Amino acid sequence: MYCEHCNRLVYKPKCPGCGSRDLRLPASEDFCLLTEQEQLWTQAMRDILLDNGIDFRERDLYGMGQVKRTGIPQRVRFFVRYRDYEKAKELQEAFFSASFELNME
Repeated sequence: MYCEHCNRLVYKPKCPGCGSRDLRLPASEDFCLLTEQEQLWTQAMRDILLDNGIDFRERDLYGMGQVKRTGIPQRVRFFVRYRDYEKAKELQEAFFSASFELNME
């Protein structure tokens, strides 16, 4: 199911992001939340999606004033079309698991 409020794919009776029960089947053109990353990883995520021809949108989680005032690192949410979600998820998981394995060596 799909939550239009959060742009999330939902696998429960209500959205874990906003609590909405107003869910529907996703359409192929719907943008779905793929991941939320720290600013450090955003360029890598962009490159992965662009290199594989995946249409995406990104949105900062916090406003710049909040980041400057509190010193918390910016986080960015990436959204891909539902039709590309599985491919994008596989690419993301492959990249981050490989990065994690390199850091463990």
